[in-house]
Amino acid sequence: MDASAYQEINNKVDRLIEGYQQAADKHSTILQINRAGSMVGVFFANEPVINYETASKSDTEAFSSYYRIMAEEGIFLPPISI
Repeated sequence: MDASAYQEINNKVDRLIEGYQQAADKHSTILQINRAGSMVGVFFANEPVINYETASKSDTEAFSSYYRIMAEEGIFLPPISI
């Protein structure tokens, strides 16, 4: 893959994150978005998720509901395990 392909992927991930944040703001939903390259993870939490302790404070019931709804739409997310 050449550099332009990676740039295109990063641009799409930027748009995805922007969309997540806009939706969270619109619906007054607490949301933390973590990114490593083109990988994105979301947590329903008030503070940045940087380790197990902060991840364990996230709203896992909200994530479970979100996960199920996405799966019903054919979008399969990596599960979080706390």
